[in-house]
Amino acid sequence: MPMSKKRIINLITIASFLLLCCILPIFGAAAEVLGFSDTQAENRAYEEFPKVRSMDELLSFPGRFESWFSDHMFFKTEFVRAKTMTELKLFGELDSSSVILGTEEPWLFYKKADDGTTLETYKRIDQYSEDELYAIGEELRAFKTELERNGVKEFIFYIAPDKESIYGDKYMPDHIVRREGESSTEQLRNFLEREYPDIHVIYPAEEFRASEGSLKGAETLYYKTDTHWNLAGAFLGMSILMDETARLFGTEYSYLDTGFFDAGRAEGDLQRLALLPHAFDRVEYGYDRELQFDYTSVLESEVTGENVIYEGESRSDSCMELSMYFCGDSFRLAAAGYIMEAMERACVADRHYLSLEDVREKQPDVFVLEIAERYLHELPDIEGYNCEARPWSK
Repeated sequence: MPMSKKRIINLITIASFLLLCCILPIFGAAAEVLGFSDTQAENRAYEEFPKVRSMDELLSFPGRFESWFSDHMFFKTEFVRAKTMTELKLFGELDSSSVILGTEEPWLFYKKADDGTTLETYKRIDQYSEDELYAIGEELRAFKTELERNGVKEFIFYIAPDKESIYGDKYMPDHIVRREGESSTEQLRNFLEREYPDIHVIYPAEEFRASEGSLKGAETLYYKTDTHWNLAGAFLGMSILMDETARLFGTEYSYLDTGFFDAGRAEGDLQRLALLPHAFDRVEYGYDRELQFDYTSVLESEVTGENVIYEGESRSDSCMELSMYFCGDSFRLAAAGYIMEAMERACVADRHYLSLEDVREKQPDVFVLEIAERYLHELPDIEGYNCEARPWSK
């Protein structure tokens, strides 16, 4: 029985689609070999084309070729994004090992298992042992003592809250169960305040939750599709830091009235991890006034080209007549301008580039050690915070 014209058209359409699915990856792989690249969004190193120089490499060639082919498949990013959006639209689910879809789009949360303990801390299932608490306390006290030997008058340990600690109660899905009681961060803060009262600890999660919506022009304090605080969150976080700094030195300080406005869109780090489209771009805020400071020096990394150490001086008549050395992780970036404005002199450094020799040379009045909440469990051995092999430790 001859096939109908409609059936023939359907078969041709299906065959063309399958052929296209086969041809595009092969074409892209060949293009990679010839030096043409298809831009991909995953933040990792891609497999190189497998070489065969020994019998072992010959035997492992099929598996290595499969890994290389998967990494360099043409339009892979677009295919993955299309798959992700299809699942979101049809099932309301996000298939990602790193990102959780919040209850209200576009809210995203972090859950990557090998980069801190974000989800465990939110769920309150990562409590410290007594030995771990004392190990952290002794490390911080030893660091504080070493700084004092080199002329630093005050040391502040600043814990930048995870976004989950501020917005999890509102936007985390119900299947992420949270235990009652204090979090491990609250446990550590309370322990340090009780057993190491000479160490000044700032963990402003309660202040952040209470201040939601209070800053002019700012809907949120953190990006919805990124792990970090935005300019409004950094403003609040640094206001709390400067209040404590002023108290320690018996002075006063308050930032000029500052509001924020929608300055455009940019890709968030969680959006990029989950390969989500531009509909998930984060809102970038701008200031409604110029911050009163000047950069005096900016050091770029020779490896990445990123700015890793900033130095600056305030132009504000109301700045504190003090100097600050602020060492931290990526949360320092949005905070740098506020620090420069509040301090007569300031240095803001990436923790991986912290040098005690530099601290000795600058002799700041106050040293701030900032760490994102999700990395606390890596103390006291966290990479980058233990500069020069921790010479202050016994």
